[in-house]
Amino acid sequence: MLRETKRTVSEMARALRITETGVRLHLNALEEDGLIQQAGVVQGTRKPFHAYELTKDGEDLFPKAYGPLLAELLEVLSEKLTEDELIAACEETGRRLAAKLAPDRDRGTLERRIALALEVLTSMGGAAALSGEAGDFTISSASCPIAEAVKSSHHACQIAQSLLREITGAKVKEKCEKGLKPRCRFVFR
Repeated sequence: MLRETKRTVSEMARALRITETGVRLHLNALEEDGLIQQAGVVQGTRKPFHAYELTKDGEDLFPKAYGPLLAELLEVLSEKLTEDELIAACEETGRRLAAKLAPDRDRGTLERRIALALEVLTSMGGAAALSGEAGDFTISSASCPIAEAVKSSHHACQIAQSLLREITGAKVKEKCEKGLKPRCRFVFR
């Protein structure tokens, strides 16, 4: 949960369906290990509450090997291929990933296929979340599993866009933030 956004003890307790005391026990251990930290105060109805977030050490626990590998591969390909050929290779990569990771992707409603796409992104290491309503969905993630590649090449997001388009059968527009801390964002229409 803390990969997505900072949260209060009560928010985590509700989501995990455990007591606030139980959450605090876990938070204390994680804080002692330097994996989380207090991240300011959130105003409640009667009093303020501390919010928690992952530290850099906490974020580093999640797989990141894909990013540097993909970044280097995309750099090599960009030196050997034309821009059109590179885009076509990214599109094909997304299609092939969809076939392997979501073989029964053409079944069910759009909502079901988008839920499947969300599962696939999560299984690949993204902390993805779905928002919106029918006809205007967005999948976003505050923690991009291929951040290193995204920092150096916008083509990395093209692969993910193609993957999502293939799984959902819907039009997908990539709207990722590509700054120092890349964040995934794909809009379905």
